[in-house]
Amino acid sequence: MEDSQEYIDDPLTYYLSEIRKVSKLTRAEEILCIKHLRADDSETASARTRLLEANLSLAVAIAERNNRRDIEMMDLIQAGNEGLLRALQTFREDTWDRFVEHATAHIEQAMAGASPQFQQIVVPHCRGGYEEPL
Repeated sequence: MEDSQEYIDDPLTYYLSEIRKVSKLTRAEEILCIKHLRADDSETASARTRLLEANLSLAVAIAERNNRRDIEMMDLIQAGNEGLLRALQTFREDTWDRFVEHATAHIEQAMAGASPQFQQIVVPHCRGGYEEPL
């Protein structure tokens, strides 16, 4: 009972202990998962889940490497997980060597966007007053 109280008090510890239970994918397993995703067959849902769960630790590792004071670690990990989902949606096995390489870029981009210091206001060209008069 004492362990469950510890997890309630520290959700990050609980999350990390849960993702450590998931084994990493071999290259062959990764390719098989991607093929099921592309085929949209009866194994698609389980392949998607397996690919995501096996790479949650990647988002944590990147969050630890990019830990900033302006954002909580769990928020950074959540942003990384959202980047991981986006990577899965945009991954094409014929253009990337490994899913991890593709996912890393999306995870880092999502984490950068989650930090207040990195968020920018983009002014559309037509409203910026930069067009040359005719």
